[in-house]
Amino acid sequence: MKPVHLSTSLKYQLNPLSPGIAGRVVPAIIAVSLYLVDISTGGLQFAPSPGFLWLAVPYSPLLALSIGRFPGAITWIFSTALIVFQGMSGALLLGLIFPSMFLMLSYCYQMRDKKDFWFPITAVAGLPVLRLFFDGPQLSPAFFVSLLTGLAAVAGIALNAYHKRHLSNSAEIESLKLEKERIRREERTQLAYELHDIIAHDVTVIAMQARRAEFVKDPDKTNQILAGIGDAAQQALQDLRSLVLVLKQDDDSASHVSPLSDPVGGITSEVMLQSSGETTTAIALVHDIEAIATAVRNAGFIVDLNISGNVGKIPASIRQALRRTARELGTNILKHAATSGTVDISLEISDNQVLLESSNKISSAVPLMSTNTGLEAMRARCEAFGGNAHVENHFDNWSILIRIPLSGIKIEVI
Repeated sequence: MKPVHLSTSLKYQLNPLSPGIAGRVVPAIIAVSLYLVDISTGGLQFAPSPGFLWLAVPYSPLLALSIGRFPGAITWIFSTALIVFQGMSGALLLGLIFPSMFLMLSYCYQMRDKKDFWFPITAVAGLPVLRLFFDGPQLSPAFFVSLLTGLAAVAGIALNAYHKRHLSNSAEIESLKLEKERIRREERTQLAYELHDIIAHDVTVIAMQARRAEFVKDPDKTNQILAGIGDAAQQALQDLRSLVLVLKQDDDSASHVSPLSDPVGGITSEVMLQSSGETTTAIALVHDIEAIATAVRNAGFIVDLNISGNVGKIPASIRQALRRTARELGTNILKHAATSGTVDISLEISDNQVLLESSNKISSAVPLMSTNTGLEAMRARCEAFGGNAHVENHFDNWSILIRIPLSGIKIEVI
């Protein structure tokens, strides 16, 4: 059980029926009004002497309710005890009916836990028990007060349960809204990564090749550059369409419609997916990395590519992550590397881990715009497989080392 501070408990016990000044004033106004009506209708002649004081006793719990639920309950107990020991005057007991019902309804509506049941039990059972010690007709006002007070208690408990369920449902709805927003943020982040992975490399190749074309005077080299720009643009369009196809398919259509049979301008989706790396096999991964190295060479860089180890040891899911990471490495090289230095790209597979590394000199020219989205996506992929990405800038030499463990991962060679 959590500890409750004294100030918090006291504040709870002194809470009015409703927030604001109305919760403090309304019970007092009702008590005074009923008292004045009782006097004006001749209630003094039926009350013990002094009548104006005894007539105020049944309404005093309502007056105390304006202070709080606990003072109202205690005042009701003392008021009832005074009426009982005075002789259980019928006039006073009948005057106690409405204050008892109003107080019980508000008290039970505000109950928090089982400990608060002490007052409803005492109020409903107290008068009949005390009535057994007095003479009089069986259906006396005492039983009538107890019956109506019990009904008010049941109504208050029902309202309390409804209110708590409403609060619980509201909290659950709010929690679902927050969860929905979190999922949407994750989806937007994932979509940003996907778009960056698919477009950034090809667009960077186009931009760098276009820059080279400005300084090339040889028509043959110019045609070669233009052909490279066209290939990169076509690859970007194919990759975009691949992503759009995935986004358009819902769960049902994805289970019935195969994207491999959809023709795209004479190129099937199967070829498109393979060219974009979505179905990366061990051989295709090597081809992808070699193609990235070739694209970097065509942009005017000297590239030293080294692949060692058995690529077939890498699970298909990790091969896909490596393929996208390799594209990001190539994109970073095209954006930031200096053509005067050598670009080193290596893929090393051992029994326990796979290492993908690139290093290059940093260009002094103004680089293309970068949002660091690629590095974020690279780190996210590595962490998903228990790996890490280490980035270092040492004396204008930029290096990125990707490490993904293979131990404990089920190998699925494709």
